[in-house]
Amino acid sequence: MTEGFLRQRRNLFVVNAILLFCYYAQVNISKLTIAGMSFDSLGSPAVVYVFLWVVWAYFVYRYIVFYIEDEKETVKNIWRREFESRVSKVIKNIILNEGLDVVNENARFSYYEMKNKSMVVHYQIYVANENNERVAKSVQRKIKRKEVIYSEVYSAIYFSLFTPILTNYLLPIIVCLYVIVICGFANWDGSVLSIFT
Repeated sequence: MTEGFLRQRRNLFVVNAILLFCYYAQVNISKLTIAGMSFDSLGSPAVVYVFLWVVWAYFVYRYIVFYIEDEKETVKNIWRREFESRVSKVIKNIILNEGLDVVNENARFSYYEMKNKSMVVHYQIYVANENNERVAKSVQRKIKRKEVIYSEVYSAIYFSLFTPILTNYLLPIIVCLYVIVICGFANWDGSVLSIFT
């Protein structure tokens, strides 16, 4: 992860933690201290919550922008890696288990190449010609979705739970959704509903 993205991620976690603390501790803001200056009486304590929600929205926006600019390709590459490593093996086993004399059994049967060709795999097999000599012949086979669906689902689950995707990219968004649903619409002084209604 880039330094800029890590900074946005950290800031997002901090503001989420502050909002969660305020909600669960039922903080009632009556005094504010900034840089050693104390404000004993706030005419409108809701302004502090408005400020927190504006900061929260800003950091959510920055997180999304930095994700798109710096991390989107990384996530796509991990996704492709997980699917290629599992589903391609299943495709290869399907081809090799059909009993054909495949020219190159060590060939890589790419899942993404197959998807780009309407789920059709192209490969070569040995066949006998009219002189009974072995010659290579190009063939193709359509792979049915049901033949690879389990490995696709497994790859998606593995990608989501057992790669850095969950903790590095999804967890901040999950926490943000939790904060907006729980803190933003709850019955407390700092909720978005209380502030703007």
